[in-house]
Amino acid sequence: MSKELFSDLRKLAEETRNRKLDEIRAEYSETIAEIAAMEQRLIGKPVATRPKSKREEKLVDLVAALIPNDRIVTVDDVQGLIKSADPDRSPNIQTIRATLHRLVKEGTIKKVSHPQADKKVGYCLPDFDAGEHRSLADWARQVLSDTGEPLTAVDIMVRMTEAGYELPCEPRAAVEHLERALRQIPMAVEHGETWRMYDIK
Repeated sequence: MSKELFSDLRKLAEETRNRKLDEIRAEYSETIAEIAAMEQRLIGKPVATRPKSKREEKLVDLVAALIPNDRIVTVDDVQGLIKSADPDRSPNIQTIRATLHRLVKEGTIKKVSHPQADKKVGYCLPDFDAGEHRSLADWARQVLSDTGEPLTAVDIMVRMTEAGYELPCEPRAAVEHLERALRQIPMAVEHGETWRMYDIK
């Protein structure tokens, strides 16, 4: 298996980890605040909450208003939309992710897989049809059908991630899961280390 391909998978896994860490930190902060408020109520003290600044509230409102109703956007897309709508603002990626996480939690938007080749996770309005959930086997079948040529499991995984698939675990384990899924595809044929779809004509 190509070391370069595993390097690409590790990089994708690292990006996924960082994104999830940002979301976890945002959720952790909200949970701690909720616990503190519950504690204050239990002991009969008024709940002390730090009011969000007008700028913070405006960012949430701005992002919610900028989500288009006809497509999926990524964090980078949202950053660009904010810059276009309000050039004086320059929130970093972590702040935008936290804001999107808040909007997802509120149900204002939803998180989905982005269909474009260089994107992984996207956001859209709740009523936007982002397509049905695809299983691991469905992703692999699509890649093999589109290429029409033998591919190793790593090659398939790389193309899947380029098409929007998000690694659920460490790359090597993800490839092992993929190999098991490939064996469940009726028309997928294994030749040594490569796989291809058997075309009946």
